[in-house]
Amino acid sequence: MNQAVRCGRAGAVLMLLTILAPAAAWTQGAPPYLSHQAEVVFDVEAHTVEIADRMMVPAGVDHLRLGPDFEVLDITMPGGRAGDLAALTPAEDEDGPFQRLDLALLGLAEAGGEVILRYGGFFHQPVDSVVFSREKVGGEITATISEEGIYLSGQAGWLAWHPETLATHDVRVETPAGFETVTQGRRTEHAVEAGRLLTRWVAPHPSDGLNLIANRFFVHTEPAAEGVTAYTFFLEDDARLRATYM
Repeated sequence: MNQAVRCGRAGAVLMLLTILAPAAAWTQGAPPYLSHQAEVVFDVEAHTVEIADRMMVPAGVDHLRLGPDFEVLDITMPGGRAGDLAALTPAEDEDGPFQRLDLALLGLAEAGGEVILRYGGFFHQPVDSVVFSREKVGGEITATISEEGIYLSGQAGWLAWHPETLATHDVRVETPAGFETVTQGRRTEHAVEAGRLLTRWVAPHPSDGLNLIANRFFVHTEPAAEGVTAYTFFLEDDARLRATYM
């Protein structure tokens, strides 16, 4: 089994644990949160992703950050008004480079509001040298898109974020048929249309990022509790391993 396969299997198990993890308790004074409603389309042959993200920005957030490897095509404000692309500038801090979206220039810094970003990127980080261990599950790469599998980590900045603001996520993902997508939340849509698989994951509990994995997984479901469905995603249809994790 090559390293990419191992990394994909481990990542799938990790995401399964994330899906089943209980939501953290919230207290008064918790930070405001972003709301993402994103359409994500992958082209595995071209190693590219296109994203349209409709965001509701809370009041008092002065900027958002986006990964440095994306090209923003347009910014749309309420009513279809075009936002100024000059609001997006390169920046860097101790965690590395990013693109800074100035919400004051868009008129959203004080009261908040809706903004839509449409952007895309090329990701083909090599995985041949990835070393699998319990301590480093896909830790050597942040994003890759290929026939071997898809991996977008939160560190790739594929959804805009603010370092002090959590976010909810509603993500609809389009992949080639045969690929299965997994991320956190509840799977609410799963259908094949014209050779493409459409999968929707809804994560209403605020979190500090979103990892997304897709591969040719064997997917099995079982009821785990009333109103809760558990999923396993494995690259091989291993009934014994599946039963162990269930």
